[in-house]
Amino acid sequence: MNRQGLWTTFKFALMFAAVAWFVSRHFGAAIGFSAAAIITALSVAHRHAFDAASDAFLGVDEADGTRAKTEKVAVAVLKRTLYSVLDYGMAALSILLVVAMKESGFSYGAALAAMWLVIDLPSAAVLVTVYEKTGRDLTLGRSYRRMANEIFARSKLAGAVVFGYETTLASFWSGPDYTVLFFRDELKTRTRLVIALVILTALHAVLWTTVYWMGYEDIQEYFLGRTSGPAVSG
Repeated sequence: MNRQGLWTTFKFALMFAAVAWFVSRHFGAAIGFSAAAIITALSVAHRHAFDAASDAFLGVDEADGTRAKTEKVAVAVLKRTLYSVLDYGMAALSILLVVAMKESGFSYGAALAAMWLVIDLPSAAVLVTVYEKTGRDLTLGRSYRRMANEIFARSKLAGAVVFGYETTLASFWSGPDYTVLFFRDELKTRTRLVIALVILTALHAVLWTTVYWMGYEDIQEYFLGRTSGPAVSG
């Protein structure tokens, strides 16, 4: 097997592991490994498109040697790991904030404002500002956009599916920072970027404040251990 073949095989293995981990985390190991196997098989069947899209995602050039490719993979994995840790950390802080405010007698509106102004808007603004000033994207939004552009260039239908998927997730799941950077090309000016960031963080705050507010008792039971124990007789 030549060097390019080894590189492609490595990317298949990396993708299989990433998909299996991500899906298993949300839906269980059986579904995770099945999904990884199906997606990997489809990628093998369209190897040339996969090569181009994955290289675009990683920012790999034809002239890159083994060391450069390894470094770019390591950087992508590190960014994804750091962003996931940050995301889980912000989620935990959000839950604690909403639960604490409801328990202290604050209104839903106050909790929503705190979620938006203390957590969602500042955290997203920092990540977007870092990219705008340094070109370093911890969210990998720009990497996914390069990949989406490559897919769209090869297949308009497949590209439309990717962009539709990202647009759908932007409304309720993807981080506002990631979404803004993925669609940075369409936003063009800094003013549009700021407006989009404000709107998306506000929507994100409304959604998750509502979820945590409505699930207050379940959150208490799960995270704080405030279950009602059996009555103790005399």
